Amino acid sequence: MHNTEESDEGMKSAVKAVEEKTHTITKAARLHGIPYATLCDRLKKRYPSKKIKLVRKSVLNENQETELANHILKLSNMFYELTPSKMKQLAFEYAGANQLQITF
Repeated sequence: MHNTEESDEGMKSAVKAVEEKTHTITKAARLHGIPYATLCDRLKKRYPSKKIKLVRKSVLNENQETELANHILKLSNMFYELTPSKMKQLAFEYAGANQLQITF
């Protein structure tokens, strides 16, 4: 890895974007060409007392997730072949039908 002025500026810009909440960690890392894990490490060292959430927010609330899971189980019990991609498609359709903001 090169330790150039350009990469230092990219890191500073990425950290600033996350601090100011203009970008998520993932987006800041991608935009500034910095590995996600490296940016996370830098942020953790800068804010050791703060726990940085590295998990994406769920689109579904608990009730919606339970309802979707029950529907998938019902389909499975009726011998529908549910591949992972078909389950993702069901989740996407469910979110759209319930007018949820889809972030995946």
